Amino acid sequence: MFTLYSADFIGNPGNCSYPHKTVVMDADRMRDAV
Repeated sequence: MFTLYSADFIGNPGNCSYPHKTVVMDADRMRDAV
């Protein structure tokens, strides 16, 4: 198990806010997260 955090946008080098948390416990959750 591990946790992924993501942001709403990409390409901004100043972005340091990752408000979306996904706990990956299996392959299906990993597919949903990426």
